Amino acid sequence: MTIGQTLASAREKAGLTVEQVAAATRIRRTLVMDIERDDFTSSGGDFYPPGHIRTIAPKVGIDPAPLPAEVDSPPPEGPPPPATPV
Repeated sequence: MTIGQTLASAREKAGLTVEQVAAATRIRRTLVMDIERDDFTSSGGDFYPPGHIRTIAPKVGIDPAPLPAEVDSPPPEGPPPPATPV
């Protein structure tokens, strides 16, 4: 299960809507939706996603500690191969 799926599942179990999470965390609704889809491009670079995740996690009832590390983990298939010099 991905980090976005984990957050979305916990939110649904808590009986919360995306709008309620957005209001409780003061994170834009569209950004919460993107994070639940594992799309961190709208989060403002590499620095902000872990902070957003740490803010959302307790609001949906899960421990935020292990989650930000998952954002930095490479995908299961590994990193892309190095570029070939020209």
